[in-house]
Amino acid sequence: MALRSPVLAAAALGVALCAFLAGVGAPSFVSAQRTHGPAGPARGHHDAASAQPLAPSADDEARRLFDIGAEAFAGARYEEALDHFEASYRLSQRPQLLYNIGLAQDRLRRDALAIESFERFLAEVPDTTKRVEVEGRVAAIREATQRQEQQDVVARAEQERRVREASRQHGSVLSSPWFWVVVGVVVVGAGAATAVAVATHDPGVQDPIPGTSGVVVMALDGF
Repeated sequence: MALRSPVLAAAALGVALCAFLAGVGAPSFVSAQRTHGPAGPARGHHDAASAQPLAPSADDEARRLFDIGAEAFAGARYEEALDHFEASYRLSQRPQLLYNIGLAQDRLRRDALAIESFERFLAEVPDTTKRVEVEGRVAAIREATQRQEQQDVVARAEQERRVREASRQHGSVLSSPWFWVVVGVVVVGAGAATAVAVATHDPGVQDPIPGTSGVVVMALDGF
């Protein structure tokens, strides 16, 4: 019994020590689970959020609108091209687009607006390689506009001269049938002139002023 007692005592001590160590280690394991367990789902949520496609930037949208406008211009759809060039310019404020806007306005015979766009382009891009071309185009539009205005002045003067001549030849203007014939001619001529003026500012495409400009839309480097 004396020998067995120390053996039993040692075994009991060993069992007690194992139980103590197990009791101390268990909370640590649970704590580790609680600390690292949620990390997996959080990372997964973050990865899913970062994988969502980003909205296009204003510059990307401006580029897309420019490409559509360039394609429309190449297909002679100048009204559509102008709309997209202007929308692209509003987003990007790139001064090179003023050249393309002026080009479309020129093709639509919106002469005053085309001159304004071309001159703004030259002012904002003073070192452009297209300066000579654009300045020549502005000069051609102005010359054609002045020529048309002079023709209108001559036509109105001729109409007035005919009215005065009819008045002198037939005495009483109101009683002369010739007066009413001339008046009819004047009215018809004035109506035709008004129709031409309106057509010049309508969205419809008019015959372009002769010239070599307005054939190729400017590409936007670095867009």
